[in-house]
Formats: sequence, structure tokens, C-alpha cells
Amino acid sequence: MPAPPRKTSATAPASSTGPPRRSARLKNAPGETIEAKTGVAQRCITSEGKVNGVEPATRLQTRVESSLGESLFSIKGILGLEEVFVNGSVTATAVVASNLKITSGGKGGATYSKGFELCPGGTFKPAVGEERNKSGVTVGTVKGGYVGYPPLEITRSSGCPMEAKLPAYHATAAENDDLRITNGNDPRSENTEGAVEFTGPSKDMLTLKSKGKLELAGSKYYFCNVLLKNSGILKVAEGKKVEIYIDSPATNPNCPAGSGAFTVEGSAKIENPSGSGALLIEIAGKGPFKITAGGSLTASVFAPEAEVVLDGSGTLTGAVVGAKVKLEAGSFISAKNLEN
Repeated sequence: MPAPPRKTSATAPASSTGPPRRSARLKNAPGETIEAKTGVAQRCITSEGKVNGVEPATRLQTRVESSLGESLFSIKGILGLEEVFVNGSVTATAVVASNLKITSGGKGGATYSKGFELCPGGTFKPAVGEERNKSGVTVGTVKGGYVGYPPLEITRSSGCPMEAKLPAYHATAAENDDLRITNGNDPRSENTEGAVEFTGPSKDMLTLKSKGKLELAGSKYYFCNVLLKNSGILKVAEGKKVEIYIDSPATNPNCPAGSGAFTVEGSAKIENPSGSGALLIEIAGKGPFKITAGGSLTASVFAPEAEVVLDGSGTLTGAVVGAKVKLEAGSFISAKNLEN
């Protein structure tokens, strides 16, 4: 009768000493040889036992594998898969990129402090020459220009078209930390001037208005819609990393018609003391994701099918992926604290 298959886990004799060697080939004793695998992180976990005062009396070892996922943000800045439209005196201190087109329009010249990237065949307007010179657009440190600024005006030689897909694993209607909001584990402050409104399942609509404040201390939250308005504040707890997933009526029929958006308006803001890498906002459908008036947040925004809009004096610190990204006059997007 053939021998049964050998398990990854093995019991080593007490005479074995030291942890497994860190090399391309790790060996269990007496188990199997562990081959190095591309795109996979491997760890050998050892547990030792003590029997009748003898230590170690036995040692258990097992191998754990995990896939090395790719970063959601191939551009550490602003990526509009179809288009980035910049209207008026916008300042972008992060790289601006698109597969197809980046367009500057309106009065006042936009500033691309870190330049831009396009795939072959993509266009940047205003074009170098008289059109660019009249526009007042600044790329790097060059305002206008008949010759442009080649070091920061890049046509990519690889990695095109730039793609973005929602991760396979994310917060869902069934798996989330929303209960922390309904049972009060996530701190909130409300008074006659403000309120925190959360419908709970299955509509999953979150609204912060006036001076309502909610602090998220869980790890993953699922909503059909988020609206922060007036002076509402959504805060990420110190030292926490939070994922917010916004679903769409197209994929979840329980989401009310017209939902699927994430909006920060008025003087509302998101407080995130740990930087943009501590807050990931994912939009499943068409959105939109909008920051208007004086709204501000520090976050990484991943919305590959949605329109992302910064309007007026809205401020965003972090990385952005959208189908179309619109930066309106007076808005500001910063590359500071990009960690994803």
C-alpha cells in the first residue's frame, strides 16, 4: 500500500536545534523541502513544548503561505483611467496620470508640481508651444513654455494601459464592523447642533450633519452611501487602519436608489492623524466621490468606475484612482503621506 501524502506540518525530534534556515530552500525536519515561490511569502512557525522539566521535549513546525498582493495604487498620486480634467487654478503636488487624456481649461493656470504621465497615444492639453504659453499652466518649475519640461512630461514605455480593479477581499454587507456604530463602541458626539445618522442594515446609509462627530475604531466598514455635511467630522482613531467600502444599487439591491456616493461638503472633514495609508475608501460603482466647498480629508481613494471630483477649495491629501477625475478651481491635492 502506498505511503500517505506527507503533511506540511511535522514533529521534529527534541535533539533538533535552531530555527529553519532563511534561504531559498527551507527544510522541515523530517518533512518536505520548501521551495521558494514567486509572489508568495512563506513563514515557518515553530512551537516548542516542555515535559517533565525537559525543554524542548517536542517541537512542532508548520509552514504558512500568503500571496504578495500588488499595490492598488500604481501611481502615487492622481490616476484618471479615462481622463483627468483640471479647471482653473488647481495645485497638484502629486503626479497626475491617465491612459487617455489630461486636460487643463478655464481661467488661471494649473500647477503640476510633479509633472504628468500618459500612455502612448494619450494627450496633454494645452500642448507645448503657443497654446501652453498662453495658458499659464506650470509643469514642474516651468510656466507656459514652447519646449515643455521633458523630465516631468512622461510617456510610459511599459505598464499600459494602466488598470485598476477592486480587490477580491473587502468589507461586505455580511462582514463588517458597522455594529460598532449602532452599539456605541465607536465614540460619537451629538447635541442640538449636530447628529450622526446611521440606518444600519440593510440600507447602510451614514450621514454626519452640522457638528455631529463619529470616530471609527474598527477595521472595515460597509456602506451604501456616506454624506458628511456642514461641520460634520468623521475621524479615524489614532493608530487604526480603516477600510470603508461603498457599495452600489447595481450590485446590492438593498442599497437605495441614488446611493453609492461618498460626499464631503461644506466645512465637513475627515480627521485622520495617521496619514493617507490609514484610511482606504473604495467605491464599487459609479459613485461619485466628491469633496466640495471647504471639505477636506486625508485618505487613499480607490474608485476605478467612478467620477472623482474636487470642487472649490476642497482639499485631499493622498492617492486617487478614478475613471474620471475632475479638479475644479481652487482645489488642492497633495502627495504628502502617500503610503499605499
